[in-house]
Formats: sequence, structure tokens, C-alpha cells
Amino acid sequence: MRSLIITTFIAEFKKEWIDMKRYPIEWVSSLILLIVIFYGIFLGASYISGKMIQGENLSYTIVSYAQYTLLMGPIYLMGLGIVREAQHGTLEQLFLAPVGISSILIIRSVVTFFYQIIMMLVILEVIMLLTGKHLNMSFAIIIPLITTYLTSIGIGFLITSIAVVSKRISQFLDLLQFVFLFLVMIPFTDFKGPFQWIAILVPYAPSSGWLRDVMIHNRMGTPLIVMVGGILNGILWLSLGLFIFKRCVKVAKRRATLSHY
Repeated sequence: MRSLIITTFIAEFKKEWIDMKRYPIEWVSSLILLIVIFYGIFLGASYISGKMIQGENLSYTIVSYAQYTLLMGPIYLMGLGIVREAQHGTLEQLFLAPVGISSILIIRSVVTFFYQIIMMLVILEVIMLLTGKHLNMSFAIIIPLITTYLTSIGIGFLITSIAVVSKRISQFLDLLQFVFLFLVMIPFTDFKGPFQWIAILVPYAPSSGWLRDVMIHNRMGTPLIVMVGGILNGILWLSLGLFIFKRCVKVAKRRATLSHY
């Protein structure tokens, strides 16, 4: 089983690399689009407020947007991936693979993580160049980025659960973009009292606070509740996503609608 997983990982890694080499315009276009969207938000907010966004507000916006570009990767990969498989009539084949559908989706997400990190770093560098705002880019940002991605894989499984049952979710995913942007923009970890503990359950909230601490305030000693919260948040949403996904797969199989579109 281990050799199958390793073989699948290598195959998916090569597939992503071949896709990038074969369709470089697609990858470059995505980069340009994400940068243009951020700059549009930056200029629009500056125009509305009557002055340029500066200081900590600008830093918060940059970090939140960079995290947003990373977290949307597995959500779109997993959700729209299932839709495409259903369209092409290969969804049942995917479920019959010896590795297992859950393992395949996780492997694809892990592989995509490496490419998403590169994209996010490029976007960050360009944005910092455009705005003149420089942030801490040490290796300390890796762990909160990993916990962010764990949460995204969990959310991706939840989206995939809907896709397995209903098949058509493109408009739903477009709507969710704004929900996730809201979640990473709001500083939930700055809340006091009982709301601080509730924030641990909100998707991405602890990881966002952790990332801001490292990149904006250059704190190596992020509060323990935020670090533990980020790890627990990732594990919680990943576990929940896997559980719901397996239940929805059983429903689709019982209805004999797994290969329908």
C-alpha cells in the first residue's frame, strides 16, 4: 500500500509539472490575475477612504490576501476535479483505484501545495514591490501555512461531498470565494474573552493570526493558544471533511448516482 501511495504521489507530481510546462500561459495568467485583483482592491479601498492604505492595515491586507491565494487551491482542485471527472465519465474509475479516492485527493492536494507555495511567494514579492511594504519572509511562516492548507483540504472534502451528490457546484464555489476572503481578513484572534476560544473553531482564523504575528510583527513567540489553535483547527476541519465525504459517497453509491452528471 505504501509503495502505491508513493507511486501515485510521484505520478501526480509529474502530471502537475507537465501541465505547467505544456500550458505556461495558464499559470502566468493566473499569477497576473491574482496580482491585478489585489491591486484593484488596494486602489479601490484607497479611493473610498480618500487616502492610501498604509502601515499595519496594509500589512494585514497583504498577508490575508496571500493566505487567500494559497487556501483556494485545494478547494477548487478537489471540488471542480470531481465535477470534471463526472463530466468525462471517469469518476467511477477514480473511486475504483486501489489507493482509494480519499488518498488520491489528499495526494493531489499535497502535490498542489508545492506549486501553490511558489505562486503565493511570487505574488507576495510582486505585491510588496508594488506597495513598497516589506514583510518578514522567514521559515517561521511554513507551519501556519501548512495548518492553513490542512484546513483547506478539510473544506475541500466538504465541497467535494456536495459535488459527489449534486455534481454541479461551480456557482456555489464562486460564492464561497467571498466567504473565505472574509474569514481570512477578519482578525478573529484579536477578540477577547470567550470569543477568543470560539475563534479556534472558525476556519483559518488561528492560522491567520499566527501568520500575521510572524510576517507583520516578526514575533517568534506567537501566543500558545494561537499556535495550538491553528494546529487543532487544521486537524478538526480535515477530520470533519473526511467524515462527511465518506458519508456522502455512501449516499451517492446507494442512489447509484456516482457516475451521473
